[in-house]
Amino acid sequence: MNQFLFDFTYVGSSSAANGERYKPLQKVVSFQDFLYVEFLVRSRYFLFSIENQETNIILPVIEMINHKYGQEANLSGVFFNRTHAILIAARNIEKGEEVFFNYNVDTGHRVDIIFGTYGYVMEQDPPLLFATDLPDFEQRKLAGSYPLTDDIYYGPNGAFNFVEEYLRLQGLLKSMPTSIEDDERILAAIKPEDWQDAEIVTFRLARKRALSQAINNIIINK
Repeated sequence: MNQFLFDFTYVGSSSAANGERYKPLQKVVSFQDFLYVEFLVRSRYFLFSIENQETNIILPVIEMINHKYGQEANLSGVFFNRTHAILIAARNIEKGEEVFFNYNVDTGHRVDIIFGTYGYVMEQDPPLLFATDLPDFEQRKLAGSYPLTDDIYYGPNGAFNFVEEYLRLQGLLKSMPTSIEDDERILAAIKPEDWQDAEIVTFRLARKRALSQAINNIIINK
């Protein structure tokens, strides 16, 4: 998608001569610069409905508020009325307490969604499968929302407690070139200044731990 936007976006000025009015974006910036700016904007903007039209807006300072999921978020929402940004508290907030809000109620609990959108890893306890590893991902991605737990899939009330699903999850886990133990050793050896490498390994670990948890939760009736 990013490559498509880069290839078919044109920039220009209404004051330029007709022949030079619009230029392909790739003649103005490099693809790497485009990706950098696109990620900065996509990871920071707020989506508001203004006069029945959805509008993306970056709010300085407020866009620096960090994410927490569920009851850990002490803000329930952010609203914008063209002149003011309004923060709604979910509970009493003490002086000096850091404020958090949930970036996305429907997807903010899935590690791969948060990582792909905002660039950091926030693991859940217990681990949750990545959205892309869910057995019904193709159906759920159309709706853009995912269950808050994996209990509907596996365990006493799960709908996917069968051998084929067990083998699918095992296949995903075994397809990875490193094990959980390997990644834990790699992560422990990474220097603090190499935090980006640490985030990538943490991302891999989160996926493997979630797959292992799901495999252990499957109940196969003999």
